[in-house]
Amino acid sequence: MFLRCVNPRCSSNFDYRQGQLIRAPKDLRSDDVEAGGECRHFWLCGTCASQYFLEYRKGEGVIMAPQPLARVAHKATKVAAA
Repeated sequence: MFLRCVNPRCSSNFDYRQGQLIRAPKDLRSDDVEAGGECRHFWLCGTCASQYFLEYRKGEGVIMAPQPLARVAHKATKVAAA
């Protein structure tokens, strides 16, 4: 279970009322978290979610990428292998 924002530069404590929460399969070869397989949860706080979004990429894991309007200032960061 996560307790803080997944952004390595942020230390905000988890608050389900804000930000972005996603589920991703533990198996990097899978796209399906609904098929009964194990999954992991990732959360961005509201402040970080205004600049970034989380996305699961099959074979790569979860990445944190800049929001479309903020792309010129930031690049994608791998958060964790699912």
